[in-house]
Amino acid sequence: MTPQRQAILDAVRASHDHPRAADIYERVRSVLPGIAFGTVYNALHALADHGIILQLSFGDHASRFDGRVDRHDHALCVRCGELVDAVAPPTPAIIERAAAEIGFAVHAHHTQLLGTCAACQRRADA
Repeated sequence: MTPQRQAILDAVRASHDHPRAADIYERVRSVLPGIAFGTVYNALHALADHGIILQLSFGDHASRFDGRVDRHDHALCVRCGELVDAVAPPTPAIIERAAAEIGFAVHAHHTQLLGTCAACQRRADA
């Protein structure tokens, strides 16, 4: 692992906000001022491809990255874009039923909750 990739990995693992590539780039630049955005972008994808970090994609939005690679779920605020870890594992019976209905062999699953975070709800009520 190169020093650049290690710095990128460290930045992802130290983050609790599921940052985008641009966010990681800014954080790593404080440690390695000469690093290029392309280096960060390519390293993030390589680390995700090797299962060292998670790459989370939400439609047309920029991918987010997560240093937690254990099975867990996420909740995304559709107003402000906040992304947080959530515990929402469906029961095995639900997974099996859904898989049987479509004739699919499930190897893994991930639940994404889409909604409005508490801060956005408060702003809407004000």
